[in-house]
Amino acid sequence: MEDRKKEIGKNIRNTREQLGLSQSQLAEKVGKKSTAFIAYVEAGERNISTLDLLTIARVLETTVSELVGEVETSDAKVSMALRSDLGLNSKNREKVIGYYEFLRSKEDSGDNEKVSITDPRYKEAEAKAHEVWKELGESEVPTNLQSIVKKLGIPVKKVEGIDIEGLAFSSRGGEVFIMFNGSDPLARRRFTVAHEIGHFLLDHIPIEGATEQISQNAQEKEANTFSSHLLVPRADLKEFVKNKNKTLEDIVGRYNVSKEVATYAVLNTRGILDKLALDPDSGGF
Repeated sequence: MEDRKKEIGKNIRNTREQLGLSQSQLAEKVGKKSTAFIAYVEAGERNISTLDLLTIARVLETTVSELVGEVETSDAKVSMALRSDLGLNSKNREKVIGYYEFLRSKEDSGDNEKVSITDPRYKEAEAKAHEVWKELGESEVPTNLQSIVKKLGIPVKKVEGIDIEGLAFSSRGGEVFIMFNGSDPLARRRFTVAHEIGHFLLDHIPIEGATEQISQNAQEKEANTFSSHLLVPRADLKEFVKNKNKTLEDIVGRYNVSKEVATYAVLNTRGILDKLALDPDSGGF
């Protein structure tokens, strides 16, 4: 593990120097207040989160795979997070793994079973979603997920014929991947992709190193919270309903989400519910 961190650090340093950037310039471009962060990473003296590695790769105009370096195929274990899939049967799991191998030409895979319990970090998920919406989504509504995944450098693939809503992959070879069920309605697909982005950025399936949180149930709750806040940014929602007589349908239309997601956002944002014009016959609440 220590050798891997040093290799990643060396690759980051070499790429940075090729572009003529100083450590302080790189730190500023990736949103770090201190140059020490880059110095420690390049020296291989600290772990790096998925979000930071994705951001550094984007700033250095390269890929995560290039920064992580080459890994033998036989050593390229795959971690995955399956949305709403605590009971995925073996047949469908084989389909998922087979499709991944077909797309990424990997021969070895394995699932990352979670065995202990950690409480969900709701506040962290909310804050991360707001950060991503503001910085990568440029405060746009509806949230531009295509722009966000492009900036993060995460490939997204549509699949059909598999009984899951979505999943996210990370391999020790530096490959990251999101899949979603193309048969789902648009609003559901958007929630799924946002959910899978959350798995990456909350370090549920880290590219390098181990996650500190290994409760799958807690991870799913965090990713759901992240997705809800990314798709319905609460700062924008509060402004949107300042003028009364907004309906649930108005919220659905503005953020391109399902009624379920819109309802959750309303019920979990203080001071919103009493400003809505609710019609009991409208199919809302």
